[in-house]
Amino acid sequence: MDPTRPQDGTVDPTIKYVDLSGSGIASHGSCNAELFKQLSPQMVGMLKAMYPQPT
Repeated sequence: MDPTRPQDGTVDPTIKYVDLSGSGIASHGSCNAELFKQLSPQMVGMLKAMYPQPT
C-alpha cells in the first residue's frame, strides 16, 4: 500500500504485469521504493552489474 495514493480499491496503473507462466517464477509484482539510507559504493556497483542500463 502506498499511503501517498488514494486507497479507493482501484487498480494501480503504474504496475505492469508480465505473463510469466512457464518461466518457473511463482509470482511477481512491482513497487515504488524509497531509500532511507545512502547506498554504499559497493552496493551501487553490484546493482549496476546486475541491472545494466541500455546505451
